[in-house]
Amino acid sequence: MESNEGRLYFGMGLDLTRLSADAQDAKSMLRGISTAAMAEGGAIDNAFSGQAIRSMADDLKKVQDSIRGFEFGSAEEKISTLSAIIKENEDVIMRSNVQIKQCKQKS
Repeated sequence: MESNEGRLYFGMGLDLTRLSADAQDAKSMLRGISTAAMAEGGAIDNAFSGQAIRSMADDLKKVQDSIRGFEFGSAEEKISTLSAIIKENEDVIMRSNVQIKQCKQKS
């Protein structure tokens, strides 16, 4: 303790070494989380913007065009035509279902 004209005073130091190290650890953790989030986001983007989605959309459009093509006949004729379209496009429907499941799993 020091004195100056009767007044007492003292000096004090504060060691921030551990605080600084903890702050660096926190930054590293957050950077790691950020990097992982960016990678996962990229994987999701790829899943939804890839060739598989475009291919599925093209296939579904073909099926949709086939269905739109018949606006005539009785209900039984329409059901029969729809059944034929579904049978013709079963592989497209199956591929689409598989691709949708894969996209859901990736996201």
